[in-house]
Amino acid sequence: MNLAKGFRGGEKQTVLLIKELSKIDEELHQILVCRSDSPMKNELKRTSRISFKKANNILDGHFSSMPADVLHAHDAKAVHWSYINKVMCKTPYLFTKRVDLKIKEKFANRLSYLSASAGVGISSVVVKKIKEFGVSEVYRIPDAGSVSVNNENLKNEIKQRFKNKFIVGHIGALVDRDKGQRVIIDAVKKINNQYEDFVFVLFGEGEDENILKRESQNLENVIWMGFEKSVGSYIPAFDAFVFPSRSEGMGSILIDVMAAGVPIVASNVGGIPDLISDKENGLLIENGDYSALAEKLIEIKNDVGFREALVSNALAKSKGYTAAAMALRYLDVYKKVLKK
Repeated sequence: MNLAKGFRGGEKQTVLLIKELSKIDEELHQILVCRSDSPMKNELKRTSRISFKKANNILDGHFSSMPADVLHAHDAKAVHWSYINKVMCKTPYLFTKRVDLKIKEKFANRLSYLSASAGVGISSVVVKKIKEFGVSEVYRIPDAGSVSVNNENLKNEIKQRFKNKFIVGHIGALVDRDKGQRVIIDAVKKINNQYEDFVFVLFGEGEDENILKRESQNLENVIWMGFEKSVGSYIPAFDAFVFPSRSEGMGSILIDVMAAGVPIVASNVGGIPDLISDKENGLLIENGDYSALAEKLIEIKNDVGFREALVSNALAKSKGYTAAAMALRYLDVYKKVLKK
């Protein structure tokens, strides 16, 4: 189940898991409970042995039959939906939590989360948050990198457009309280005092889009690219990638960046340190430290040997975060839930 309205990281991971499970177990039939207008339906239209069930809210969809042995909730609303379904149909469920925020102490949350047979956190910090709420059986299963089809034309388009520039990329929802785009803007101002060959290319859309564009309107080297479905094809064009999140469950986009051979500067928050070890396979800054972000980018630009070492180590680490590995671990948890 995933009742989200859009298609962000959690929905991308839901789709990756469903696709991979369909490959590794030919006897497995999957039912995706989602909103009637969910983009996930289109993403999964070529996936074998899957059907769809409409649920536009937590009360929707409970009165038609759904022959499931176990339910897997991928977002908070889906956890509540699963609890209601368990009361009505006795079907056990587990949930995956992807954000590093506490589960709020609400009566409905206590019913829904504590009635789950198991909880899954995508990083060590998320696992800790789940345990602190009182869930007894908790597993850590990291998100996976995506196997994107690289479009050389898109990569070359960016390279040609910003020829002879050091291209710094960013991908994320334009919500500063989460993804920290203002940290990037402030770092650009500092870098522009010393260098003229940096360009910052930011992909994404979100509630802060207009205000962020206004705040950076005098910075000619900040380019807002909007939402791009094939964003993965642009990643290899970057000379560096910045991810100054203020909170982050894990940051699965970092796996794709590591696999593409692009050095990373990211915030030392949430589950990011599970992926990035400072000065080993990337660089970490403290939350909101735009001066450090600027300094780290300059270091990456000027020290080619250091940059290559970071990339080599990151590439090796990224190979441990495959969709196949993630799916096998979830399949094991499903079996444990069914044995209870």
